[in-house]
Amino acid sequence: AGHLPGADMKDSTRDQISFGQGLSVTGIQEAAAIAAVANGGVYNKPTIIKSATGTDGQPIPTTRPEPRRVVSEKTSAAVRSMMESVITPDGSGRKLPLDNYRMAGKSGTAERYNAQCRCYRGYTTSWVGIAPADDPDLLTYVVLQKPRKGNSGSALAGPVSNDIMRYALPRYAVKPSTTKGPKGGLEW
Repeated sequence: AGHLPGADMKDSTRDQISFGQGLSVTGIQEAAAIAAVANGGVYNKPTIIKSATGTDGQPIPTTRPEPRRVVSEKTSAAVRSMMESVITPDGSGRKLPLDNYRMAGKSGTAERYNAQCRCYRGYTTSWVGIAPADDPDLLTYVVLQKPRKGNSGSALAGPVSNDIMRYALPRYAVKPSTTKGPKGGLEW
């Protein structure tokens, strides 16, 4: 279910959260949060059922939670810009651009807590990719538990995410980007 300490958390816990320890999320929670950033700051609760039909062939109404704003459009655009800079020649995902599409991405590396030794042992690595970065349509989130050859999300999970994007973008008729992205570095 994930774990987020309450607002009354200790200062040391708040410090840990700033670099990714002291909390946990599921893959769906993480993807939904990042999708909100890609979606102009509007969160849509994940759903499994797109539509339903009764035995008589008639549509059955399904409930869908109302979208809600979680960050401003300005913040969303700034974070997407930062994520797009990861794919530039200066970024950790510099080997991950896709032809004809502006991409945004972010790697993740988390130490895994081991209850037996009460210590961190092993890693969880991840990569989230968003395309096209200038008008987001698809998001991939790849998570690898206990990788054996390193712990870099961009090097290990990034290529898997890109393989999915290479298939999904044309499959879902996502139009290629028509604008140029950043060449490298960030300016605020």
